[in-house]
Amino acid sequence: MHSVYVFSLPLGPIWLLHPFYVVASALLPIWYLRFRSGAAGHPAPQPAQRS
Repeated sequence: MHSVYVFSLPLGPIWLLHPFYVVASALLPIWYLRFRSGAAGHPAPQPAQRS
């Protein structure tokens, strides 16, 4: 919805900032799912054992 509004505006600085916002908003959940601890193929770190 936000993109529809931005693209309805006349050409200006918001057109340069909006693609950055869209890309950053897409990367955050992708990176979260990819790099979260315990992700598939990467075992979660084990706590150190005390003697």
